[in-house]
Amino acid sequence: VLAIAGFDLIGGGNKTNAATMFVPLKHWDVRKDNTAPVVARNIIAKASGLREGIALAFNPAAIRGLGTAGGLEVYLQARGDSDPARLYQVTGAFMGSLAQHPLLTGINSFYRPTVPQLKVEVDREKAMSL
Repeated sequence: VLAIAGFDLIGGGNKTNAATMFVPLKHWDVRKDNTAPVVARNIIAKASGLREGIALAFNPAAIRGLGTAGGLEVYLQARGDSDPARLYQVTGAFMGSLAQHPLLTGINSFYRPTVPQLKVEVDREKAMSL
């Protein structure tokens, strides 16, 4: 297993609340019916109960250079309600609806209202004078 703490493979860049792991599979003779997609689904199922974070498992692209995961990106906005927990609830319901569509797979969201976020405004003049 190769683990890289602090690296966000999906979102890109270094983050203190992310990690990337590469896990080689055992030989076909040993794992029989456990194909790579089955193993990935099992990992996601076991990790789905994590309250402290999320874990995604997926196979590398069949053709090198196409990326690790692809498809569609959607952004939800809370225009009238600024409650992060409510946005999380709506996001979950939206993802549940998407999961019912037979052509969509690997649906996930990186939004977590429990991840601390800070808004920082820097007084550049004051900072330069220090």
